Parts: sequence; structure tokens; C-alpha cells
Amino acid sequence: MVILKLGGSLLTLPDLAARITAVLAQRSDCRCALVVGGGAAADLVREWDRTQQLGDEAAHQLALCAMRFTAEFVAALLPDARLVGDRASLASAWDCGQLPLLAADAWLSRAEQYSSLSPASSVDQSAGSIGGEGWGEGNEQSVDAVPSSGLRPPSPRDLVDMRTDARCGEKGANEGGLECALQGFTVPHTWDATSDSISAWFSEELNATELVLLKSVSRPLGNAANAARDGLVDRCFPDAAVRLARVSWVNVRSEDCGIEPWIKPQPDA
Repeated sequence: MVILKLGGSLLTLPDLAARITAVLAQRSDCRCALVVGGGAAADLVREWDRTQQLGDEAAHQLALCAMRFTAEFVAALLPDARLVGDRASLASAWDCGQLPLLAADAWLSRAEQYSSLSPASSVDQSAGSIGGEGWGEGNEQSVDAVPSSGLRPPSPRDLVDMRTDARCGEKGANEGGLECALQGFTVPHTWDATSDSISAWFSEELNATELVLLKSVSRPLGNAANAARDGLVDRCFPDAAVRLARVSWVNVRSEDCGIEPWIKPQPDA
């Protein structure tokens, strides 16, 4: 599996759809999923935060909404793309020959809700649903059923599936080729972590074999720490990428949009 992260600065390219397609063609033998950066929408949230002192949490949630907005925009550009908010809809998109666009708000909300669960949390693992309206079969819903805030509470089956995934046990751990990470990077709710780090989180969460960064500039010569200092990736990216199998780079504004190897943070076993 390959995660591709589309930089938000590229969203104004007139031939963006064709350039994305050219990059995807270079990984046609892999299952791919795309993370879309917030671009100008996220920049607007950043400006609001600066002038109105929104605070880290409010700014973080609004920035995730900006990423959903830009992902919806890219979905409108690519006829075979589909916004997905969980593992089931990701696998379904692949089965239908579609390009999954990962809805960061939904995925991160579910992961954070899981991490906040105490071991003593009461879940009836044999039940399909508990309580009143709004709980439902979360892992069967499309992302369209998830509010744009990404704050829908997980259903009881979600909680069971998430616990199973976190154990990498018999059910769900390798379903559809989606293996899960036991421990990993947690996305901080600050401007130090942008869509770069979020795409690295997805790569670790889904055990991707490669993260491809689609950028507006040429590949850096140095490592991730140097790129962060130069503002080419966010400040958290060096830590977020340290456990990844491989990170590659594409200057999407270049003539050939060729994928170039960049860093291989995780040493060979």
C-alpha cells in the first residue's frame, strides 16, 4: 500500500487532475490512497487563529475541516475518487477500483476516541448496537454519514473493531491487506503538525510500504530534519516519519512529475 500526500499549494494548478493521474500511474501496481493538504483553506484558519486567538484545539479541528473541504474538491476533479473515513470504506473503494481520499478528521477522531478509552470501558462485544439513535453500525457507513467535524462517537462495533485492530489479532488485523500499527506517532493539536505529519500518521497506521509527498518544489538534498528547518515539511514530520518504511518525493510542478526516493527512515530488519 502507498500513501500519497497532495500539497495544498498545488490545488490551483490548471492541469492538477492530469498531474495526479501521472503520479498514480507510477504506482499502478500498488493500492494507493491520497491525503489532501488544506491549502489556502488551512491558511485562512491559521490567519483566524492568529488574529482571534482561537486556541490549539479549535484551530486543529477547523484545520481538519479545511482538509476535508480540499479533499471534496479533489474528489470533484477525479471521477474515480471517493472520500473514505474508515478501514471498511477504504477496502470497499479499492474493491470498486476507486481512488480513496482519506478523510483525516474522521480517522483521527476515531483513533483519538479509541486511545482515550480505559481498559474498563464497558462494551458488549456480542451486540450490534447499544443505546439510542446515532450509534449505529459505524464501520459499515460511508464517510458521508460522518459529520464534517469528524466527532461522531464510535459505535460499539467500532470499539470492538478498534480494540481488535490495536491487538493485531485474528479479526480485522490483516483484513483487505490492512495491517495495523501497535504503537506510533500521535498527531499533536498544534500548527507544528500539518498534513505532512498527518500523512505520515496514516502511513504508519495502515502499514504503508511507501509515503509519497507531492510537493511544489524539488526534492530536498538533506534529511527530514533539514527539510523541516527549511520549511519544506512541517516541524513534526521528522518524528512522524521515523518509523516509516520509505518516503519519496515528487515535484508536481516539474515536467515529468517523476517520483524520486528521498529517505528510508526505518532500517532494514
